[in-house]
Amino acid sequence: MRDVRDPVIEPFWEGDRLIVEVADGRVAATGVDGEAIDLDATIADALLARVRAGQAVLDVHLTPRAAGTTEGAVVGEVSVPSGTELAGQMFVGGAASRRVELRRALEPVELGSDVVVVAVDLLELDHESLLDIPLLERKRLLESVLDEGPLVRVGAYVRPPVDAWLGTWRALGFRQVVYKAANGRYLPGERNDGWAIAQIPQR
Repeated sequence: MRDVRDPVIEPFWEGDRLIVEVADGRVAATGVDGEAIDLDATIADALLARVRAGQAVLDVHLTPRAAGTTEGAVVGEVSVPSGTELAGQMFVGGAASRRVELRRALEPVELGSDVVVVAVDLLELDHESLLDIPLLERKRLLESVLDEGPLVRVGAYVRPPVDAWLGTWRALGFRQVVYKAANGRYLPGERNDGWAIAQIPQR
């Protein structure tokens, strides 16, 4: 695995990765290679309802991994003692005394959908490109413009140390994690040397 300086670490989401634009009461989605994708109307309506901006372009995963769970976002330095407690915090919130910031608990999917949109990056906001903004700042902006709900989530991410999270993510079904440079820029259509994927150890 390539060495990534000052990384943000995310679970690797299975499913389709899409670039989604929400603007003017419509949702347009493309695959990472540029082909147009027709989103299910329920998913499109959920995105319209949850994006709090006139226009936004999101990097998302359309994934079954979060369906039926209350997966939310995690931000900050993680220093917590046990996998059991970590799992509880991911789903129902953590104690204020721990250095962990979590979103409110979310209701499981109840609309018969087998996929959920998990947003991991914000590429454009109100027609202003964010590609040259550091990743960590883009993630903070993403959290400010996206209201989470049963079908729309903000992807979890942590800063090192990550070891305590690996067992929790593995127990939730994840097999890989992604390391991304916290100060990295977004490079559409190009290899990004500030990103690397690693297997979660099976132990």
